[in-house]
Amino acid sequence: MYYYETGEIKEKGNFKYDKKEGIWQSYFKNGNIKIETSYYLDKQINGIWKKFYETGELMCECPVVDNKFFGDYKQYNKYNVLVYKCFMHDNMKNGDEIYYDKQGKEIIKRQYVNNREIK
Repeated sequence: MYYYETGEIKEKGNFKYDKKEGIWQSYFKNGNIKIETSYYLDKQINGIWKKFYETGELMCECPVVDNKFFGDYKQYNKYNVLVYKCFMHDNMKNGDEIYYDKQGKEIIKRQYVNNREIK
């Protein structure tokens, strides 16, 4: 575990052979989770990466394969309504990028290939 200078937990998880292993969570000073991710094999990140608002609600999530975003990246507002989604491949946008209003209704849709918008 790692701690802030003021004593609150900053980050926690397990080690294997002095390397991060399994699920790790970092925290805001108020004790709420900031980021959650999974480590394996010498700091490689695999699994669902999640980031949270300081108030505790899920902000965004995306599958990660070998330290790269790979799959649907989703972002939510503080009321757990989807406000953004895009497909990521090798840390690049590929496919649909969609913005939603605060009620979850689609308002903008774009297409991407290798991080470049198709017009």
